[in-house]
Amino acid sequence: MADIALGIVERIIKVAFKLNEAVGTVQQNEEECRALEEEMAILIASLLPLQVMGAVNPAMTRALMGLEKTIDSALELVTNCQEKHTFVHRLFTASDMAKKLARVKDDIHRKVDMCILGLLAISVECYCYTVTVPFSSAHLPPLAQLHQDAGKLDMSYNSHARSDI
Repeated sequence: MADIALGIVERIIKVAFKLNEAVGTVQQNEEECRALEEEMAILIASLLPLQVMGAVNPAMTRALMGLEKTIDSALELVTNCQEKHTFVHRLFTASDMAKKLARVKDDIHRKVDMCILGLLAISVECYCYTVTVPFSSAHLPPLAQLHQDAGKLDMSYNSHARSDI
């Protein structure tokens, strides 16, 4: 399941970069597209640690799957904004497009929040485990072992843990 989620993360980041490139050439709804571009920067910054850590939980996998669909929709909308249209066509479609872009931006924001909560849950899980269990790589759960193997879990503070637990 983790391999699937990490593959989704990689794909989301690639599509986010494509979307950022596409924003530079939009012909209509430029302000809304720029706001979506800022959301993509937050998205990329939020997902890169997840890609480095290589750890996900089932809730995050579901959020990532939904985020992948939403990012695809966002890219399609921005691509539609790149097309040149007559003034009359833009006059009648700009408001509708602005609403769609705002909706997809809000959806991305909600799903990124879910992923960040998942990262927080993993961090808390690892922290709680390292504080309550004497340090030994033989006693680490698989998730914490992954972090340790990747050199991403700083266990140096464990010497301050209570020994009577």
